[in-house]
Amino acid sequence: MRILDRHLAAAYAAAASACLTGLAVIYLLVDFVDRARLFTGPGWARAALELYAAKLAVVGWQLAPAALILGAVIALSGLRGRGELAALGALGVSPARLAAPLVAVALAAGAGLWWFGDAVAAPAERRAEEITVRRFQLWGDWALYHSRQRWYRDGARLWRIAGEDGGAFTGVTILEIDDAGGAFRLARRTDAARLVAEPGGGWTLDDATVRTFAKDGTVTEARRARLSAGHFEPERFRVRAGRPSQLRRRELDEQIAARRQLGLPTREFELARAQKDAYPLLGLPGCALGAALALRRNRRGGLTAAIVEGTAATAAIWALATVLRALALSGHLPVAAGAWGALVVAAVAGAVGLARARLTR
Repeated sequence: MRILDRHLAAAYAAAASACLTGLAVIYLLVDFVDRARLFTGPGWARAALELYAAKLAVVGWQLAPAALILGAVIALSGLRGRGELAALGALGVSPARLAAPLVAVALAAGAGLWWFGDAVAAPAERRAEEITVRRFQLWGDWALYHSRQRWYRDGARLWRIAGEDGGAFTGVTILEIDDAGGAFRLARRTDAARLVAEPGGGWTLDDATVRTFAKDGTVTEARRARLSAGHFEPERFRVRAGRPSQLRRRELDEQIAARRQLGLPTREFELARAQKDAYPLLGLPGCALGAALALRRNRRGGLTAAIVEGTAATAAIWALATVLRALALSGHLPVAAGAWGALVVAAVAGAVGLARARLTR
Protein backbone atom coordinates (compact mmCIF):
# COMPACT_ATOMS: atom_id res chain seq x y z
CA MET A 1 0.00 0.00 0.00
CA ARG A 2 2.88 2.36 0.58
CA ILE A 3 3.86 1.99 -3.07
CA LEU A 4 0.29 2.84 -4.07
CA ASP A 5 0.25 5.85 -1.76
CA ARG A 6 3.48 7.19 -3.20
CA HIS A 7 2.25 6.59 -6.74
CA LEU A 8 -1.04 8.42 -6.11
CA ALA A 9 0.63 11.28 -4.23
CA ALA A 10 3.16 11.79 -7.01
CA ALA A 11 0.49 11.68 -9.72
CA TYR A 12 -1.66 14.15 -7.81
CA ALA A 13 1.21 16.54 -7.06
CA ALA A 14 2.25 16.50 -10.73
CA ALA A 15 -1.31 17.13 -11.95
CA ALA A 16 -1.93 19.93 -9.43
CA SER A 17 1.41 21.58 -10.24
CA ALA A 18 0.68 21.45 -13.96
CA CYS A 19 -2.77 22.97 -13.39
CA LEU A 20 -1.36 25.74 -11.20
CA THR A 21 1.34 26.57 -13.76
CA GLY A 22 -1.13 26.64 -16.61
CA LEU A 23 -3.69 28.76 -14.76
CA ALA A 24 -1.08 31.26 -13.57
CA VAL A 25 0.54 31.61 -16.99
CA ILE A 26 -2.81 32.13 -18.73
CA TYR A 27 -3.90 34.73 -16.18
CA LEU A 28 -0.66 36.70 -16.37
CA LEU A 29 -0.54 36.58 -20.16
CA VAL A 30 -4.10 37.87 -20.45
CA ASP A 31 -3.36 40.59 -17.91
CA PHE A 32 -0.20 41.66 -19.74
CA VAL A 33 -1.92 41.78 -23.13
CA ASP A 34 -4.72 43.87 -21.63
CA ARG A 35 -2.31 46.37 -20.02
CA ALA A 36 0.63 46.33 -22.46
CA ARG A 37 -0.32 49.66 -24.08
CA LEU A 38 -0.05 51.35 -20.67
CA PHE A 39 3.52 50.24 -20.01
CA THR A 40 5.53 53.20 -21.28
CA GLY A 41 8.39 55.43 -20.26
CA PRO A 42 12.05 54.85 -19.46
CA GLY A 43 12.74 51.53 -17.77
CA TRP A 44 9.21 50.24 -18.30
CA ALA A 45 10.43 46.71 -19.07
CA ARG A 46 12.22 46.34 -15.74
CA ALA A 47 9.26 47.79 -13.85
CA ALA A 48 6.84 45.46 -15.68
CA LEU A 49 9.06 42.47 -14.91
CA GLU A 50 9.06 43.34 -11.22
CA LEU A 51 5.32 43.92 -11.35
CA TYR A 52 4.57 40.51 -12.83
CA ALA A 53 7.01 38.76 -10.51
CA ALA A 54 5.00 40.16 -7.60
CA LYS A 55 1.73 39.29 -9.32
CA LEU A 56 2.94 35.73 -9.87
CA ALA A 57 3.27 35.25 -6.11
CA VAL A 58 -0.21 36.66 -5.50
CA VAL A 59 -1.89 34.76 -8.34
CA GLY A 60 -0.15 31.53 -7.39
CA TRP A 61 -1.51 31.78 -3.87
CA GLN A 62 -5.00 32.64 -5.09
CA LEU A 63 -5.19 29.87 -7.70
CA ALA A 64 -3.58 27.08 -5.68
CA PRO A 65 -6.86 25.76 -4.19
CA ALA A 66 -8.38 25.58 -7.69
CA ALA A 67 -5.32 23.68 -8.92
CA LEU A 68 -5.68 21.19 -6.05
CA ILE A 69 -9.30 20.51 -7.04
CA LEU A 70 -8.49 20.10 -10.73
CA GLY A 71 -5.45 17.97 -9.96
CA ALA A 72 -7.51 15.45 -7.96
CA VAL A 73 -10.03 14.97 -10.77
CA ILE A 74 -7.32 14.67 -13.44
CA ALA A 75 -5.10 12.28 -11.47
CA LEU A 76 -7.89 9.85 -10.62
CA SER A 77 -9.43 10.08 -14.08
CA GLY A 78 -6.07 8.96 -15.47
CA LEU A 79 -6.24 5.86 -13.29
CA ARG A 80 -9.74 5.11 -14.55
CA GLY A 81 -8.68 5.58 -18.16
CA ARG A 82 -5.92 2.99 -17.74
CA GLY A 83 -8.23 0.53 -16.01
CA GLU A 84 -6.36 0.77 -12.71
CA LEU A 85 -9.40 1.80 -10.69
CA ALA A 86 -11.24 -1.40 -11.55
CA ALA A 87 -8.22 -3.46 -10.51
CA LEU A 88 -7.91 -1.61 -7.22
CA GLY A 89 -11.61 -2.05 -6.58
CA ALA A 90 -11.28 -5.77 -7.15
CA LEU A 91 -8.55 -5.83 -4.51
CA GLY A 92 -10.93 -4.26 -2.02
CA VAL A 93 -9.52 -0.74 -2.02
CA SER A 94 -12.21 1.77 -0.99
CA PRO A 95 -12.66 5.22 -2.55
CA ALA A 96 -11.85 6.86 0.78
CA ARG A 97 -8.62 4.85 1.03
CA LEU A 98 -7.74 5.85 -2.50
CA ALA A 99 -8.36 9.53 -1.73
CA ALA A 100 -6.29 9.50 1.47
CA PRO A 101 -2.87 10.14 -0.20
CA LEU A 102 -4.39 12.99 -2.19
CA VAL A 103 -5.83 14.56 0.96
CA ALA A 104 -2.42 14.24 2.65
CA VAL A 105 -0.78 16.11 -0.24
CA ALA A 106 -3.52 18.77 -0.14
CA LEU A 107 -3.02 19.16 3.61
CA ALA A 108 0.73 19.68 3.16
CA ALA A 109 0.04 22.16 0.36
CA GLY A 110 -2.44 24.00 2.59
CA ALA A 111 0.17 24.33 5.34
CA GLY A 112 2.62 25.75 2.82
CA LEU A 113 0.02 28.16 1.47
CA TRP A 114 -0.83 29.25 5.01
CA TRP A 115 2.76 30.41 5.46
CA PHE A 116 3.24 31.64 1.88
CA GLY A 117 0.15 33.83 1.89
CA ASP A 118 1.29 35.75 4.97
CA ALA A 119 5.04 35.91 4.36
CA VAL A 120 5.16 36.33 0.57
CA ALA A 121 1.80 36.96 -1.12
CA ALA A 122 0.65 39.83 1.12
CA PRO A 123 3.85 41.91 0.70
CA ALA A 124 3.92 41.02 -3.00
CA GLU A 125 0.37 42.31 -3.48
CA ARG A 126 1.32 45.55 -1.75
CA ARG A 127 4.40 45.90 -3.97
CA ALA A 128 2.43 45.14 -7.15
CA GLU A 129 -0.11 47.86 -6.35
CA GLU A 130 2.66 50.32 -5.53
CA ILE A 131 4.33 49.74 -8.92
CA THR A 132 0.98 49.95 -10.74
CA VAL A 133 0.11 53.29 -9.12
CA ARG A 134 3.42 55.08 -8.81
CA ARG A 135 5.19 53.84 -11.95
CA PHE A 136 2.38 53.31 -14.45
CA GLN A 137 -0.22 55.72 -12.98
CA LEU A 138 -3.05 53.16 -12.90
CA TRP A 139 -4.95 54.28 -9.83
CA GLY A 140 -8.15 52.21 -9.64
CA ASP A 141 -9.52 52.43 -6.07
CA TRP A 142 -6.07 53.02 -4.60
CA ALA A 143 -7.11 56.25 -2.88
CA LEU A 144 -9.89 54.44 -1.01
CA TYR A 145 -7.32 52.51 1.02
CA HIS A 146 -4.38 54.91 0.97
CA SER A 147 -5.92 58.31 1.66
CA ARG A 148 -3.68 60.53 3.80
CA GLN A 149 -6.67 62.02 5.60
CA ARG A 150 -7.99 59.94 8.49
CA TRP A 151 -10.90 60.24 10.93
CA TYR A 152 -11.09 58.87 14.47
CA ARG A 153 -13.58 58.91 17.32
CA ASP A 154 -12.61 59.38 20.96
CA GLY A 155 -15.75 59.46 23.08
CA ALA A 156 -17.43 62.80 22.33
CA ARG A 157 -14.49 63.98 20.22
CA LEU A 158 -13.99 63.43 16.50
CA TRP A 159 -10.44 63.71 15.17
CA ARG A 160 -9.34 64.47 11.64
CA ILE A 161 -5.65 64.06 10.80
CA ALA A 162 -4.45 65.13 7.37
CA GLY A 163 -0.96 63.61 7.42
CA GLU A 164 2.24 62.75 9.29
CA ASP A 165 5.59 64.48 9.59
CA GLY A 166 8.11 62.28 11.33
CA GLY A 167 6.71 61.48 14.76
CA ALA A 168 4.10 64.26 14.65
CA PHE A 169 0.70 64.50 12.97
CA THR A 170 -0.22 67.47 10.78
CA GLY A 171 -3.43 69.23 9.81
CA VAL A 172 -5.31 68.26 12.98
CA THR A 173 -8.97 69.10 13.63
CA ILE A 174 -10.84 68.11 16.80
CA LEU A 175 -14.64 68.34 16.89
CA GLU A 176 -16.26 68.10 20.34
CA ILE A 177 -19.91 67.07 20.26
CA ASP A 178 -22.51 67.94 22.91
CA ASP A 179 -25.26 65.31 22.99
CA ALA A 180 -26.75 66.20 26.39
CA GLY A 181 -30.50 65.92 26.54
CA GLY A 182 -30.68 64.08 23.24
CA ALA A 183 -29.28 67.02 21.31
CA PHE A 184 -26.42 66.67 18.87
CA ARG A 185 -24.54 69.85 18.26
CA LEU A 186 -20.97 71.03 17.75
CA ALA A 187 -19.72 72.50 21.04
CA ARG A 188 -16.09 73.19 20.19
CA ARG A 189 -13.77 72.98 17.22
CA THR A 190 -9.98 73.00 17.50
CA ASP A 191 -7.70 73.33 14.48
CA ALA A 192 -3.96 72.90 14.87
CA ALA A 193 -0.96 72.73 12.59
CA ARG A 194 0.67 69.83 14.45
CA LEU A 195 -0.04 67.21 17.11
CA VAL A 196 3.18 66.32 18.94
CA ALA A 197 3.80 63.57 21.49
CA GLU A 198 5.31 64.58 24.83
CA PRO A 199 7.17 62.41 27.37
CA GLY A 200 4.82 60.47 29.63
CA GLY A 201 2.04 59.95 27.10
CA GLY A 202 0.89 63.54 26.78
CA TRP A 203 0.09 65.22 23.46
CA THR A 204 0.38 68.90 22.55
CA LEU A 205 -1.27 70.88 19.78
CA ASP A 206 0.93 73.51 18.11
CA ASP A 207 -0.47 76.73 16.62
CA ALA A 208 -4.03 75.93 17.65
CA THR A 209 -7.25 77.84 17.04
CA VAL A 210 -10.17 77.02 19.35
CA ARG A 211 -13.73 78.00 18.42
CA THR A 212 -16.47 77.55 21.02
CA PHE A 213 -20.10 77.41 19.94
CA ALA A 214 -22.56 78.40 22.68
CA LYS A 215 -26.14 77.19 22.76
CA ASP A 216 -27.40 80.69 21.96
CA GLY A 217 -25.39 80.73 18.72
CA THR A 218 -22.51 82.82 20.02
CA VAL A 219 -19.08 81.86 18.69
CA THR A 220 -15.86 82.72 20.50
CA GLU A 221 -12.39 82.20 19.10
CA ALA A 222 -9.05 81.86 20.85
CA ARG A 223 -5.56 81.18 19.55
CA ARG A 224 -2.92 79.21 21.42
CA ALA A 225 0.70 78.62 20.47
CA ARG A 226 0.62 75.37 22.45
CA LEU A 227 -2.39 73.52 23.84
CA SER A 228 -2.64 70.22 25.69
CA ALA A 229 -4.66 67.54 23.88
CA GLY A 230 -4.71 65.06 26.78
CA HIS A 231 -2.96 61.78 27.54
CA PHE A 232 -3.37 58.63 25.48
CA GLU A 233 -1.27 55.92 23.90
CA PRO A 234 0.33 56.89 20.58
CA GLU A 235 -0.81 53.59 19.01
CA ARG A 236 -4.38 54.82 18.89
CA PHE A 237 -3.52 57.00 15.88
CA ARG A 238 -1.26 54.45 14.19
CA VAL A 239 -3.98 53.20 11.89
CA ARG A 240 -2.16 51.87 8.87
CA ALA A 241 -3.24 52.63 5.32
CA GLY A 242 -3.58 49.79 2.83
CA ARG A 243 -5.89 47.01 1.78
CA PRO A 244 -6.55 44.43 4.50
CA SER A 245 -5.45 41.65 2.14
CA GLN A 246 -2.02 43.31 1.90
CA LEU A 247 -1.39 43.19 5.64
CA ARG A 248 0.17 40.28 7.47
CA ARG A 249 -1.56 38.48 10.34
CA ARG A 250 0.29 40.42 13.04
CA GLU A 251 -0.46 43.72 11.31
CA LEU A 252 -4.13 42.82 10.95
CA ASP A 253 -4.37 41.99 14.65
CA GLU A 254 -2.80 45.36 15.49
CA GLN A 255 -5.08 47.26 13.12
CA ILE A 256 -8.22 45.56 14.43
CA ALA A 257 -7.31 46.49 18.02
CA ALA A 258 -6.44 50.09 17.09
CA ARG A 259 -9.59 50.59 15.04
CA ARG A 260 -11.81 49.20 17.78
CA GLN A 261 -10.26 51.64 20.23
CA LEU A 262 -10.95 54.54 17.88
CA GLY A 263 -14.45 53.49 16.92
CA LEU A 264 -13.53 52.72 13.29
CA PRO A 265 -15.07 49.86 11.25
CA THR A 266 -13.20 46.58 11.63
CA ARG A 267 -15.33 44.02 9.79
CA GLU A 268 -13.29 44.08 6.56
CA PHE A 269 -10.09 43.61 8.57
CA GLU A 270 -11.61 40.83 10.68
CA LEU A 271 -12.77 39.02 7.55
CA ALA A 272 -9.34 39.37 5.92
CA ARG A 273 -7.75 37.98 9.08
CA ALA A 274 -10.08 34.98 9.13
CA GLN A 275 -9.58 34.34 5.41
CA LYS A 276 -5.81 34.19 5.88
CA ASP A 277 -6.41 31.01 7.89
CA ALA A 278 -9.36 29.61 5.94
CA TYR A 279 -8.48 30.17 2.30
CA PRO A 280 -5.20 28.17 2.20
CA LEU A 281 -7.12 25.12 3.47
CA LEU A 282 -9.87 25.37 0.85
CA GLY A 283 -7.98 22.96 -1.39
CA LEU A 284 -8.28 20.22 1.26
CA PRO A 285 -12.06 19.67 1.03
CA GLY A 286 -11.82 20.68 -2.62
CA CYS A 287 -9.46 17.76 -3.20
CA ALA A 288 -11.95 15.38 -1.56
CA LEU A 289 -14.73 16.81 -3.73
CA GLY A 290 -12.62 16.40 -6.85
CA ALA A 291 -11.86 12.80 -5.90
CA ALA A 292 -15.57 12.15 -5.36
CA LEU A 293 -16.35 13.52 -8.82
CA ALA A 294 -13.70 11.29 -10.43
CA LEU A 295 -14.84 8.19 -8.54
CA ARG A 296 -18.61 8.59 -8.76
CA ARG A 297 -20.77 5.78 -10.07
CA ASN A 298 -21.27 5.27 -13.79
CA ARG A 299 -18.83 8.02 -14.64
CA ARG A 300 -17.92 8.33 -18.31
CA GLY A 301 -15.48 10.52 -20.18
CA GLY A 302 -11.76 11.03 -20.13
CA LEU A 303 -9.45 13.95 -19.50
CA THR A 304 -11.74 16.53 -21.11
CA ALA A 305 -14.65 15.52 -18.91
CA ALA A 306 -12.38 15.62 -15.86
CA ILE A 307 -11.26 19.17 -16.63
CA VAL A 308 -14.86 20.29 -17.18
CA GLU A 309 -16.00 18.69 -13.92
CA GLY A 310 -13.10 20.11 -11.96
CA THR A 311 -13.66 23.56 -13.42
CA ALA A 312 -17.37 23.40 -12.56
CA ALA A 313 -16.61 22.34 -8.97
CA THR A 314 -14.04 25.12 -8.63
CA ALA A 315 -16.46 27.71 -10.02
CA ALA A 316 -19.19 26.57 -7.63
CA ILE A 317 -16.92 26.78 -4.58
CA TRP A 318 -15.54 30.15 -5.68
CA ALA A 319 -19.04 31.54 -6.27
CA LEU A 320 -20.20 30.35 -2.86
CA ALA A 321 -17.12 31.84 -1.17
CA THR A 322 -17.71 35.16 -2.95
CA VAL A 323 -21.37 35.32 -1.91
CA LEU A 324 -20.60 34.41 1.69
CA ARG A 325 -17.83 37.01 1.82
CA ALA A 326 -20.18 39.71 0.52
CA LEU A 327 -22.83 38.76 3.08
CA ALA A 328 -20.24 38.83 5.86
CA LEU A 329 -18.93 42.25 4.78
CA SER A 330 -22.45 43.65 4.77
CA GLY A 331 -23.11 42.31 8.26
CA HIS A 332 -25.71 39.71 7.26
CA LEU A 333 -23.45 36.82 8.29
CA PRO A 334 -20.83 36.41 11.03
CA VAL A 335 -17.24 36.86 9.94
CA ALA A 336 -16.48 33.20 10.63
CA ALA A 337 -19.29 32.08 8.31
CA GLY A 338 -18.02 34.35 5.54
CA ALA A 339 -14.48 32.97 5.81
CA TRP A 340 -15.09 29.30 6.56
CA GLY A 341 -18.54 28.64 5.07
CA ALA A 342 -17.39 27.57 1.60
CA LEU A 343 -14.76 25.27 3.11
CA VAL A 344 -17.36 23.56 5.32
CA VAL A 345 -19.80 23.11 2.42
CA ALA A 346 -17.06 21.68 0.20
CA ALA A 347 -16.00 19.30 2.99
CA VAL A 348 -19.55 18.00 3.43
CA ALA A 349 -20.03 17.59 -0.32
CA GLY A 350 -16.70 15.78 -0.62
CA ALA A 351 -17.44 13.43 2.28
CA VAL A 352 -20.90 12.57 0.92
CA GLY A 353 -19.50 12.11 -2.56
CA LEU A 354 -16.74 9.77 -1.40
CA ALA A 355 -19.23 7.75 0.65
CA ARG A 356 -21.30 7.15 -2.50
CA ALA A 357 -18.36 6.61 -4.86
CA ARG A 358 -17.38 3.30 -6.46
CA LEU A 359 -14.17 2.17 -8.12
CA THR A 360 -16.10 0.01 -10.58
CA ARG A 361 -19.14 0.78 -12.64
